Amino acid sequence: MKLAFNFETVEVTEFGVGRDEAGKQTFRLVPVDEDVQDALGEMAAATWDAMQELTDAPPAYEASEKHESSEYVHVPLNDDLAVQLRRLHEATNIPMRAAALSDPSTVFCYFARMSDK
Repeated sequence: MKLAFNFETVEVTEFGVGRDEAGKQTFRLVPVDEDVQDALGEMAAATWDAMQELTDAPPAYEASEKHESSEYVHVPLNDDLAVQLRRLHEATNIPMRAAALSDPSTVFCYFARMSDK
């Protein structure tokens, strides 16, 4: 599977968390310095390289199937399982909250969004 992204030309890196707040799931950006942004980019590139070593034609994820601890699968963007990720990918103006990590019990995920040239 070809990735339409160039890790060498990253211009913007955002770090954030998903939180359970008042009975709903929200996303918040967390300010991070350049060293953290660089580390996130290195981890994303290493993850992509590792995934490519497993297969270049990943099968679709099936919720009813048992999967290995390290297995490269994909979820089509129009799949119901991808709704939250699609919303996050398309979101603009995600609120910045430096204190978003102050109560880790409310965090259900973390994410990095990167934009290349």
